[in-house]
Amino acid sequence: MEEITNTEIQNAIANALSKCPNCSCTLHSMTARVLREVGIRTWGNPRKMFERRVMRSLNDLEEQGIIERYKAKNKRVRLVKQKA
Repeated sequence: MEEITNTEIQNAIANALSKCPNCSCTLHSMTARVLREVGIRTWGNPRKMFERRVMRSLNDLEEQGIIERYKAKNKRVRLVKQKA
């Protein structure tokens, strides 16, 4: 999983969110969606390490204005604008 670049993770986040209803999903499910998008199955410590990378990429995308975090009944992430 180290061979996956941060850009690939960010693209996978945008693709996963674009497939969700209302371009929105829970923050908790984001790692699983990204792993499914890039085609990797893992569990345990490698998954936890990958989750940290996903959360850092979410922070980067939020700073760029591509996604936004909000709270409904739970913590959620929404795609603000479509990636070109």
